[in-house]
Amino acid sequence: MYRYLNPVYASQGVFTNLLGLGPVAANEMPFPKAVVAADPGASTQDNTLVMNIAADVAVMPTVVSGADFSIAGDTVTFAPRTTGALTDTLQLRSGVDITLSGTGVDTQKVYPRQGPV
Repeated sequence: MYRYLNPVYASQGVFTNLLGLGPVAANEMPFPKAVVAADPGASTQDNTLVMNIAADVAVMPTVVSGADFSIAGDTVTFAPRTTGALTDTLQLRSGVDITLSGTGVDTQKVYPRQGPV
């Protein structure tokens, strides 16, 4: 699994490297934080899913419910519509699931310092 970060609007506290993730269960795919769609500077986070599966095993990856996660080809996208912790399920086939999780955040406001520098 490779992680690509949106360098323009990624929120503060994104993973600086894959070692910073810590242990992750085999059936989980965490995403860095993303700015919610209704906010200025809305962002998305993408994970590329690389699977080596025998040709005779029928899989059809789909996101089971919700609208915060989607899949197109080998890219799973997290585009939060609300703030807070969000989860969904990526189903490869009946009984074979991966839990998707991410956090939607508001746009980080930066205020200039007033007065002499």
